[in-house]
Amino acid sequence: MLHIAICDDDEKFIKIFQNAIIENCMKHSIDYDIDTYNDGLSLVESYNKYNLIFLDIDMPMIDGIETCKRINKLKHPATTPFIVFVTSKDNLVFDALKEFPFAFIRKYELRDDICKCILKANSYFLDKACEYFIKDGRKITVINLDEVIMLEKYKNYTAFHTINNIYKERSNINDKEADLKDKGFIRISIGCIVNARYIQLFDSERIYLKNKRTLLVSRKYRESARKLYYDWLVNKYV
Repeated sequence: MLHIAICDDDEKFIKIFQNAIIENCMKHSIDYDIDTYNDGLSLVESYNKYNLIFLDIDMPMIDGIETCKRINKLKHPATTPFIVFVTSKDNLVFDALKEFPFAFIRKYELRDDICKCILKANSYFLDKACEYFIKDGRKITVINLDEVIMLEKYKNYTAFHTINNIYKERSNINDKEADLKDKGFIRISIGCIVNARYIQLFDSERIYLKNKRTLLVSRKYRESARKLYYDWLVNKYV
């Protein structure tokens, strides 16, 4: 979900801007919520609630550039929120660039610029949502969860079976289940968790994976596994 803030001193423009965001999010099936602010000071107090902030450069009290400076001092450079400057004055863009904004929106090209910005931001957050960090030996490896077929318990280790590799992490598979349960991963036995994306068929006792592997579903987990898989299928197609 995109958690969005709009900060502009013009109430009429806020409504136009908000409607344009809603239109684009609905068109591209992007979940969102939006809060609005009339001044930068109020936004600075709540900036960490958002991952995307649309900030008018030209405002009274403190302008958008100063607001962005204050937020950048409070947050880590690599973290959100991303700041998107909104302006109708091209001459302000060069000063704004010093604060390393995520993007610019021109008020006279509002709908086209918003569409590009929303899609770019959503793509970034979707990609980040798929990243998972594991300790593979002495190094930390970033893997893509979409490429993880299954996890298996080996003594004190959890093995991540991906499309091309196997990564072992010294961890408890119960902790991995808690981490991944809401990401489409289903526990089918004491020692195995499966990515629902790779299930070809789920019958009463077995799971047939798309890579031709067959796994036995233990009696203890059959009911919960079937329910989780059914819920995943429903959410996938609604």
